[in-house]
Amino acid sequence: MLVDFGHWSLQPSVSCDKPSSDGYEVENLTSRDSSHHCRGFLAENFIKPPVNITYTFPCKISIHQIYINPVIGAQKSTAIEIYTSSNSITNSWLGDTDSGRNGRRGGHFDSPFFINIGKISSEKPGQLCFTYPRFVATPPYSVDRMCVNGCQISELRNQRTQCLIAVSQLTIRITRTSGSCVPAVKSVKILGQPAVSNRREILEKVYKIYVESINPMPKIADKVKSTETKPNTSLETDSGLEIPDEFLDPILCEIMALPMLLPCGKSLDQSTLDKYIDTEASWGRQPNDPFTGVPFSADSKPIPNNSLKSRIDAFVLQNSNNEKLKCVPRTLGRKDGGIVSKPSQTSLISSVSNSAHCSMNSNLKRNMDFHEHESELHSKKLKTDSSVLRSTVVSSNGISENNQNSSQPVLSQSRGGNSQSHHPTSHESQLNSSLCQAMSLLNGLPSFTKRQCIARKCEEPRETCVSCHCDLDKSKSVYKLLCSHLICRPCLLRPGSSKQMILCGKCDNVSPLSQVIRVHV
Repeated sequence: MLVDFGHWSLQPSVSCDKPSSDGYEVENLTSRDSSHHCRGFLAENFIKPPVNITYTFPCKISIHQIYINPVIGAQKSTAIEIYTSSNSITNSWLGDTDSGRNGRRGGHFDSPFFINIGKISSEKPGQLCFTYPRFVATPPYSVDRMCVNGCQISELRNQRTQCLIAVSQLTIRITRTSGSCVPAVKSVKILGQPAVSNRREILEKVYKIYVESINPMPKIADKVKSTETKPNTSLETDSGLEIPDEFLDPILCEIMALPMLLPCGKSLDQSTLDKYIDTEASWGRQPNDPFTGVPFSADSKPIPNNSLKSRIDAFVLQNSNNEKLKCVPRTLGRKDGGIVSKPSQTSLISSVSNSAHCSMNSNLKRNMDFHEHESELHSKKLKTDSSVLRSTVVSSNGISENNQNSSQPVLSQSRGGNSQSHHPTSHESQLNSSLCQAMSLLNGLPSFTKRQCIARKCEEPRETCVSCHCDLDKSKSVYKLLCSHLICRPCLLRPGSSKQMILCGKCDNVSPLSQVIRVHV
């Protein structure tokens, strides 16, 4: 197996001579974070080729193959060139890498110049593969057969072999893009082995570090713990927890708290959508779909994805003890089913409406039973309880009526014939009291003031012409006299009036025609 010297475990440094777009920095190509690594590099939208991406390795390497994906969405790079340098390496984290076995004295392989070793140009960009056919692997390294189906292949060649078998720096130069696209590189893989000029310890150390990073060995304590745990608790461990892709925000790659279904069919978290809309508003754009750019309308707008929300809540509750899910925002309550002491206004209003509806139906049914047994209740002369139950009945015409005898007691008879009075804390009294408390709380909420604003606008006095007393609006040309009174254009140009002086019909002041100015109402 060969080593990918662009992997994060070998700590290569990567740089670019042009600025990159936000979130698509060149460091993403060697990032350990998978969410950053999958984005790749994308130059700013005003950058044009050429763009140079330079890798610096911790030791000199011998290159076998280079895989480059130059496509990120609609951004495509169509022409790429490869340059290498054999400059000496200093201050490497691997220590002193040179063994002095270069075959020639004086550092024959040390060259600070970059030399071209290969290039590919294609109108249909896709996966690119640069290969060196004369590569010879040294144990413990071996050449594996790589799948190159669908790749555009080009050979790496140069008269100076040290440009391929003793490389300290590698530059990927983007010389052309498709149409008006910006330079882009999705991923880079540099397969090879440390050069033979390195010490033997360096070759073994690099191989060991890379193998352990791509195939991490589980610890013995973790093996024992995994065998002792029950199968139903496997999701509570970090290694066993798998978050479904549909639960993740497609932009931030985090679990969504309030998923919103967009018109394009994708779901996005409410907070992410709000930030996107605010950013678009700062540039003067209307709220639109983040993925298609189509503006929202009354028939095409985001709606809550209730089915996805219920599945996310069930997943979060089931794995609430996991470290990855402790920081996930909750919108559903506690796992033990506890009741929140301070409900939100939305839940309060819904509960009040339900309570009022239930109270209306129960009072109507109780009033019908009361009329049926009215004669029987009057015939019985029993002791009354100190509490009095009052109920309100809503008739079919919407008019509420009080029960006929509000002081009639509510009694129940036992099987033995003994009567026992109910306590005042009955179900209906509790329902009425809770309804009163809810209505008193709703009275303190801000009221709807749109009608008041409309009425206030209607009460505002309108400006009228001082001559014909017509209403002055935006559709008419209005002029202002020296006395600050307004006059319309027909009255200002009325036949028979003086052309030099204008008489105000309200204060009888005279204004010169040259000092009359036009105003906007």
